[in-house]
Amino acid sequence: MVIIRNILSPLQQEFNHRCKGDERGAWFVYTLLAVITHFTSSRSANLLRYLQTLFGLLLSQRRFYIFMASSKSPWHVLWTTLWSVTSRNIQGDSPHPI
Repeated sequence: MVIIRNILSPLQQEFNHRCKGDERGAWFVYTLLAVITHFTSSRSANLLRYLQTLFGLLLSQRRFYIFMASSKSPWHVLWTTLWSVTSRNIQGDSPHPI
């Protein structure tokens, strides 16, 4: 679980520089956790139900689908952050040893 925290925290922080960043950063992380834990399929309707039921997010269907389809998500920065974090973990530079 330490590795997951080391990966998800920086990804969530990348949203902080944007409008509604705290909220959307949390949604992004919870959505990734929903897919990773694999209690449900990756279909959007199932993910929304999962986020509402297990994580207790108060998120309307409309807002969730707008978030998922947003062209304003910082994908380039997220991918750069993801590769940076995972390479540090692989090389053993992680601040939290496994």
